[in-house]
Amino acid sequence: MSARCSARSRTTARSRAWARKALRPRRGESSSRSSRDPLQARGQAVPDRALARAKVATESAIKELEGARRDFADLLRKLQTSEDFIDELLQVRGTSARLDVIHQLTDGIRDASDKLKKLLGTIKTLGAMKVRFAGCVGCVPR
Repeated sequence: MSARCSARSRTTARSRAWARKALRPRRGESSSRSSRDPLQARGQAVPDRALARAKVATESAIKELEGARRDFADLLRKLQTSEDFIDELLQVRGTSARLDVIHQLTDGIRDASDKLKKLLGTIKTLGAMKVRFAGCVGCVPR
């Protein structure tokens, strides 16, 4: 057996001994640890009235907690609804901005189209003039 294995087995043996010692009842204690109430573990009796008051106080605290939880959940739902509404408003704003850009582009295209029509009209007029002068015997086209 190596030194490492023997050290591990000694550590395990010490751990088991400490665990057994911790589980042993202390002096003046009974060996059963089934009692969870610290007052009863020390041998003191807890009055029934105190238990009843503690029970009523606990129940009222639980009811209050549930009411607060319900209110909080309602507020979270309202916040979610408001957040969804705000998101929709932002989308509408974005849509209106996009529509404005589309209208500007449309106006620009129409303006360019009008200028192009004028240019084409000018070209046709010049072409017609050239043809008219070409048919004339004494005219020299420029």
